[in-house]
Amino acid sequence: MPAARVMPHFRIVRLFRTLLTGTAVILSQTAGASDPALIGAWGVDLTSMNRTVVAGDDFDAFANGRWAERTTIPADRAEVGLLSNMRADADTRSREILDGLPVSLQSPAHDKGKIGAFYQAFMDEALVAARGGQPLQTLIATVREVADRQALAKMMGEANGGLGASFVTLEFGADHTTGAGYQLNISQGGLRLPRVYYLDARYASKIVAYRAYVARLLALAGWADPTAAADQIVSLEAAIAAATWSEAEARDPARSLKPVNAAKLAEIAPGFPWSDFLAGAGIDSGIRLNLATSGSISKIAAIFATTPLPVLRSWLAFRTADNAAQYLSPAYVTARFEFGKEIGGPTTLSARGKRGAILVNDTMGSVLGELYVTRYFPPASQAAIELLVENLRRAFAARLRAVTWMSPATRAEALRKLAALEVQVGKPSQPIDYGGLVIERDDLFGNVLRARAFDWKRRVTQAHGAWSKSEWRFWPQTATAYNENRQLIFTAAMLQPPFFDRGADAAVNYGAIGAVIGHEITHNFDDQGRAIDADGRQRDWWTASDAAYFKEQSRRLSAQFSAIEALPGLHVNGELTLGENIADLAGLSIALQAYHISLGGKPAPVIGGLTCDQRFFLSWAQVWRQKMRPERLRDLVLTDVHSPASARVNGPVRNLDDWIAAWGVQPGDKLYVAPADRVRLW
Repeated sequence: MPAARVMPHFRIVRLFRTLLTGTAVILSQTAGASDPALIGAWGVDLTSMNRTVVAGDDFDAFANGRWAERTTIPADRAEVGLLSNMRADADTRSREILDGLPVSLQSPAHDKGKIGAFYQAFMDEALVAARGGQPLQTLIATVREVADRQALAKMMGEANGGLGASFVTLEFGADHTTGAGYQLNISQGGLRLPRVYYLDARYASKIVAYRAYVARLLALAGWADPTAAADQIVSLEAAIAAATWSEAEARDPARSLKPVNAAKLAEIAPGFPWSDFLAGAGIDSGIRLNLATSGSISKIAAIFATTPLPVLRSWLAFRTADNAAQYLSPAYVTARFEFGKEIGGPTTLSARGKRGAILVNDTMGSVLGELYVTRYFPPASQAAIELLVENLRRAFAARLRAVTWMSPATRAEALRKLAALEVQVGKPSQPIDYGGLVIERDDLFGNVLRARAFDWKRRVTQAHGAWSKSEWRFWPQTATAYNENRQLIFTAAMLQPPFFDRGADAAVNYGAIGAVIGHEITHNFDDQGRAIDADGRQRDWWTASDAAYFKEQSRRLSAQFSAIEALPGLHVNGELTLGENIADLAGLSIALQAYHISLGGKPAPVIGGLTCDQRFFLSWAQVWRQKMRPERLRDLVLTDVHSPASARVNGPVRNLDDWIAAWGVQPGDKLYVAPADRVRLW
């Protein structure tokens, strides 16, 4: 790059100081501040560190080793860690809200009363047990009476608003063809287990356990010859798995945008009754369709066309019973739980109240979210986070102007896209109105069916209009942050200790929530996000040289992560996790530089014998600490776009000069990467 394209260093510093001085006021509390830190004296748990480990060999073990030694996974959970604990705490708070609703607010005449009545219907275990599997029988009878493939495809469409299942998955998302409104993404479905379980002989024991579960559930549902049907169902799903794209293939933006209509679907994937399926789902010609996995859908349609109708009926009957089991008698609940335990789930069934709160969250989470925010998310926290997000966004703008590898044309488009991002904090601007949803205090199964139908119809109706910025994928009481359609969304449950602790040291907060904010910002520029422009359209706005540089750095990062062994013989999938790994690396870079500039030229204090950079990186490591049951970890490595927690700690930092310097990492240390080999993006 010509020298003229590089912003002089003194200008970068001045710009950062101008943008970020306000952040220090928000996050500069240290030990002794009026608000005590939740963890330790200033936000880091020094007792969790194992100082006998060399930081440059395994930073996760160095930061969290003692914690891992003394921590056991609760019997009713598959994992434990700071983030999973935050989510468990949010579930507990949700349950406390529901348990605390006065009887006067449990009337289904209004929305708050509906969640109370819904919860009490679930908690009436005696009534649920007395009804046994009877509520399911109407659905099973309907499946048993299906006369042809057209009717069965229609039922698969109807499953989107019910408890059935389908070979085809439907999901509404942003329309990336026009950049306005919604598109309905049509993609592969049909599998109950991770795809690899059907294809790799190493998971044969899982398939054996699955086949037994299928037979057990079909027997409970009164299906004829459940053992033979189970064999056929597992064989059917194995065929679907062989036709299904891998998780890495399915996230390729170049392959996942294919606008179609019903006629085109029939041409691409003959053998599946598309018009019946879409009619069952309530989809009309006014909704834009996108075929997201075209290669696999055509093969799955052929499987549908050639599989004997009785086998298709058995498959749909089982999947319906499986989806319904948790709302039926103890025999169904136990069967489903014991299967989950066999493939790596919790060893103890969660308390009924916890499961009831999760059900309400899943079906009427908007109402519960309003109550959650009122009780647990003060306005001061929202204001602090909004300013911090804005400061990090501006910090990233400065970095975009400074990087030497990006051409002026690409840089201008990147800055335009960054400016178009919208931040939403705490809760959606508009709650959902459940006025049309009927909830009855003594009808759990009916409530579930009506709630699912209501929600799907609401989404279908909404898809005819402009993109709704108040439509969140997660409710405020779910501890998460995410980026979608140029929106950065940070839920109320996520913006609490330890990710955001007003009593913690500033470096600690920057290493936690600051890095998460940077992560979400830079998702708009990861291997998928970079394909979308400032107007929400999928197009190539990069010069060839810029794209080549980005792809080469991404390839190197993917290779680094693919070399990480999550379990003996099982490596991280660097291609599947690439987007999240890019965002972790970029988010850390932005957050650390933002913290340095926020000091306004003043020296950072040394606290507990640790420099500010050391505290920053320890914070990052400790918020991702986690213990997980091996089978649960195996599932996530095979299917999750996020790297395992230990890889999220060790993977990005080894590319950062500041981390190398902070911990004195030397050649020969296991995580050391030579300067020329470090991945450098933003």
